[in-house]
Amino acid sequence: MVLMRPEPTAVQSFYPPCTVVNSAAAVARFPFPFEQKKSVPFRYSVNIEPHATNGIAGSVNEFYFDIDEFYLSELAERERVLAKNLHHFILAESAEPAAWELLAQVTRQLAADFPNYFFLSVEDDVWHWQNKLTQNQNNFIFGDAVSLGMSPLLFVARTVPGDWVLLEQKKENLFIEGGVVTGPAGWSLAETFGMDFLEWHAPVPDDYQVFPRSLKYLLRMPAAQPVRRKNWGLCVYPRLDMSMEAYAEWRNDRDSLAECDFGDKLNLRVEHQVLERLPESGFIFFHIRTYFLTLNELVANRQWRQLLAQVLATTPEPIIAYKGLAGLRPKIIDWLAQH
Repeated sequence: MVLMRPEPTAVQSFYPPCTVVNSAAAVARFPFPFEQKKSVPFRYSVNIEPHATNGIAGSVNEFYFDIDEFYLSELAERERVLAKNLHHFILAESAEPAAWELLAQVTRQLAADFPNYFFLSVEDDVWHWQNKLTQNQNNFIFGDAVSLGMSPLLFVARTVPGDWVLLEQKKENLFIEGGVVTGPAGWSLAETFGMDFLEWHAPVPDDYQVFPRSLKYLLRMPAAQPVRRKNWGLCVYPRLDMSMEAYAEWRNDRDSLAECDFGDKLNLRVEHQVLERLPESGFIFFHIRTYFLTLNELVANRQWRQLLAQVLATTPEPIIAYKGLAGLRPKIIDWLAQH
């Protein structure tokens, strides 16, 4: 199958009533998280692979960052959430040099990969950045947030869709020291800020000690060798902001879901996660880009339908409960079998 990268389109809504709709190209390139040999029976695993920048043409991994049809829609949703609650953006003073280092990497990468969309020129400390998709231009002195007009981390988040977290390595652990998180699945940046890696992941069932092993790996991860993994869940609507701050808005989504609505309203929610150690500061950045696929779109692919049903049937009960699927699991499996 030849994959096509959908061009950015006009703003659609990731907030109910959601208006975002996948194009046929977006469905074809969806980062389906399961593979037959690796995913059944399902259990949490480190699930890390190198994040090469020469992936399959048109796929979400073709370039370092994925610029697709939802680019403007996701940035608009970010502004909506930030306007409502500023606690979705936090940056410790000690993490600001890392944020500038990240800004440099992001702008250079985007300008190299997508010259039709982005332009960067640098003369000494004076940087000129042009984002043709948002029609923004920035002339600033590198390292000077006043000339930039905002925090460098906020600039990154307003340039690349997805959530951002900065992790600092201290005493054989990683601590959250900054982030812009407006589309999390059931957690809060404000609540986790300053936590170490294991505290952050404590709510997740971990019978196989995946997170201590992941921490050990990340502590020894060399600079400039990015890795990626996928995480998955099922949600009602393609709703990005499922933060704890917005819990009252989405807590009843699943309770009000009828089986006749499964195909249109129930979505496979996949997080495409990238981690990389920055060479100068030593911070690790954690980038989370989220993709949605309705069950109606999913069942058109027979292999995907079968794999999701098998994964749901074999996932241990504690993980199913953590993902909020305890009551829905048998109904979803039956629905998939009927379609």
